[in-house]
Amino acid sequence: MRSPKTFALIGYFGDAATVIIQNSGVGDGRILSYNLNEIVNRRRLVRLSRRGPKPLRVWLLGKIVGNCIKRHARDIVVLYYDHPLARALSGRTLGCPIHVVMQNVFDFTPSQLKAVRALQERGHTIWSFDRRDCARHGFKPYNQFTVRIPALENEPVARDFIFIGKNKGREWTLSRLAAVIHEQNLSAEIDIKYGKEDGLAAKDHDRHMPYLQYLQSVCRARCVIDVVKEGQHGMTARPLEAMFHRRKLVTNCAEVRDAPFYRPQNIIVFDDPRELADHDLGAFVSAPFVDVPQSDTRPFTLDALLDKIAAARNC
Repeated sequence: MRSPKTFALIGYFGDAATVIIQNSGVGDGRILSYNLNEIVNRRRLVRLSRRGPKPLRVWLLGKIVGNCIKRHARDIVVLYYDHPLARALSGRTLGCPIHVVMQNVFDFTPSQLKAVRALQERGHTIWSFDRRDCARHGFKPYNQFTVRIPALENEPVARDFIFIGKNKGREWTLSRLAAVIHEQNLSAEIDIKYGKEDGLAAKDHDRHMPYLQYLQSVCRARCVIDVVKEGQHGMTARPLEAMFHRRKLVTNCAEVRDAPFYRPQNIIVFDDPRELADHDLGAFVSAPFVDVPQSDTRPFTLDALLDKIAAARNC
């Protein structure tokens, strides 16, 4: 019989989630993961829903995942949020309480809110890293998390500053940050990934960068640039990626100042990009990274989130 603290993680895991899960305890019996991208054939579900009644895809998805959850009724079930998945499970009796982890700021449509409310009414717990979403919707708060890949700390440095990520309205701020950096004769790579949110057709979307390749690129810079999108009230993963891999950070996320890993020698927090002109950025990125003890970094790991979920379940 497995330990009652075995966690069954279920979701449509992208490569970032997969890397984090695989480096956080899979194989030691603590974490069992079920990637629905491998279990559920979405194309088949779409074909079925087109041939038959519209609710067929939702029913079939709910049955497949519901059966998986019931097999782990004695374990702690953690579901990575996905709207079709939430809708498919919202009307089902699952045999045990589940914990749903929101990984993005949530701008609910009426149908999404209805599904989430239905899960809450059935006694399931919703977790979010965004403090505004927690206050608005009664979610439980958790810390954003990622994972340390020790080998990447030794990547050769090729540039001073780097940003890689989607636009999400950040282009203006990033362009001004780059201008300030270049004025101090430092290098900056600003790699904005444009896609559907920018009005582009699917054929014109920038190609997705695998998470390990992304981390490798980040670690080839001395400093990570982090810009929180408008409306977000929680930390992104970039401050954690920088901290875990011993890279400096420049961010407009004021919340970072309250994090236990905050060290002013490692992190500059700004409100306006022009403020960076008052800093000697060359000296900042050249100074040694101040080490952060594990006691201050562990709260930002998947293991810490699972411990928090286990504690909440035992209350």
